[in-house]
Amino acid sequence: WVEAADAREISAALIAGLDSGEGDGEEEYGAEDSHYMNLAPPYHCKNGPIESIEELLLVQGVTAELLYGTKEKPPLAPLLTIWGDDGKINLNTADVLLLQAMAEGLDQKIAEDMITFREDEANKEQLAAPEWYMATPSYPRDIVISPNLITSESHFFTINALAESNELQKIVS
Repeated sequence: WVEAADAREISAALIAGLDSGEGDGEEEYGAEDSHYMNLAPPYHCKNGPIESIEELLLVQGVTAELLYGTKEKPPLAPLLTIWGDDGKINLNTADVLLLQAMAEGLDQKIAEDMITFREDEANKEQLAAPEWYMATPSYPRDIVISPNLITSESHFFTINALAESNELQKIVS
């Protein structure tokens, strides 16, 4: 999606935007209040937790194209959440792109095989442990996902509801 240098800049700007604001000093890549106050229109750096995915558009370097995708590049927004406090990704619910991002060398085919494995009723008991991915038949044994990144449980869920009446539809998330 983005070049490594741009990703570092966005990450640093996001970290700077999440901090408490103490010191308010410029980091090597991250922007603080002085950057945002020089924009038109000016606004203050959040210096606190993100309350909606759309709020990321206020972070230096995050563009609508990056967040919502283009014809050529998939969106980042569906891979993000504002919920949770441990920073871990549930391997039992992660989609193909998110699985691919978990470790270098984890390609689309392996990620799709992981999803097939977890959807197989015969494997349900194994899914309680986050290391279940290693039991996927095609999974290369030399690729290890950091245990600090993964979990096999979630505490927050999204519910999508569709209501229909005659020809009217309403979708609520």
